[in-house]
Amino acid sequence: MKTSRVICVASISMIFALTVPSRSAIARAPVVCGSKGEVVASLLAVGDVGQPRRFLDLFDPGLAVAEAIASEHARSPAEALLLLGDNFYPDGLSRETLRDRLRMNVIGPFCSFLSLGGLHRSDLESACTVAETDRHPRPIIVVLGNHDYGGSQSAELEKFEVPRWIPEWQMPTSGAEVYELPGSISVIALDSVALHRGGDVSPLVEALRRSHGDWRILIAHHPLVADGYPWEKRYVSQIQSAVAETGKPIQMMLAGHEHLLAVGLTGLKEVPLQLIAGSGASARPAKSDLMGEVFSLVELGFVRIDLIRDHGEMLLRAKLIKTADSPIEWWNEPSVVECYWVDHGGIVRESRR
Repeated sequence: MKTSRVICVASISMIFALTVPSRSAIARAPVVCGSKGEVVASLLAVGDVGQPRRFLDLFDPGLAVAEAIASEHARSPAEALLLLGDNFYPDGLSRETLRDRLRMNVIGPFCSFLSLGGLHRSDLESACTVAETDRHPRPIIVVLGNHDYGGSQSAELEKFEVPRWIPEWQMPTSGAEVYELPGSISVIALDSVALHRGGDVSPLVEALRRSHGDWRILIAHHPLVADGYPWEKRYVSQIQSAVAETGKPIQMMLAGHEHLLAVGLTGLKEVPLQLIAGSGASARPAKSDLMGEVFSLVELGFVRIDLIRDHGEMLLRAKLIKTADSPIEWWNEPSVVECYWVDHGGIVRESRR
């Protein structure tokens, strides 16, 4: 009887999925990203991916996003995958859940970025469905989100234990760290939760000082918000002061936390452009007023960053890419919904529709 009920529910869900258009099925004007210049280096970024998997993978929104990211990586491999926090909902990791959550939230969805060369390989490799010859191992640069601090062990496990299982996993062990990537790109990974809780900004200052790339991209869980709570205002001021102290401006900031795709032209010379891609497993309207918001879309998706050389000029191009709501939506191809550019001096250019 129990089995027949499960089959019935699955059948009804499948019929619904095949007959009712999702949010993603609503037509939007195509976005033209312009330049056909040479791609020098690329990054892929997404946040808030750590939802526990559903009992049917066909209806799992997080897997729809992960599959689209894997396809992008196969089409044109990125230099790194950036995970923007809330990596393990609802309360982070514990030693008891570590193995299963790594299989569920890292190995399964992001296997195309992994070599599976760490400890306990035999415990992990069965979760990977990508042939070794089809993988393109790359660094996975990760920041903590508020949910990653939910358990007493979680933050320390993500910092020190996960890299033993997954060598590609790279996370700051203090408040911030810089990672140098091809294309002279410095990715500065910031623990924004620590700053929100009154932490010292000096790790960010030191990470900026150590950065030697021509391009600096800040990644953090929390975006910059307008007229926020006192700790949110302090967060903005701390980032501004770190840039002012080092004289090293940030061309672009990537964040999660808000479960949508969004762009903010902040008006800050220290961080002129922010992109939010916190809809790696669910989508909902923003709870805060994002600083300088010029675009937002409540859809699942991720961001692709390309460093472009076009007629001698170097530019960072950011594409916001929406995905289907579940893997079963085969008709719902990922598509670019917005595109912005920023030059080395922090001048931002909008896409053309």
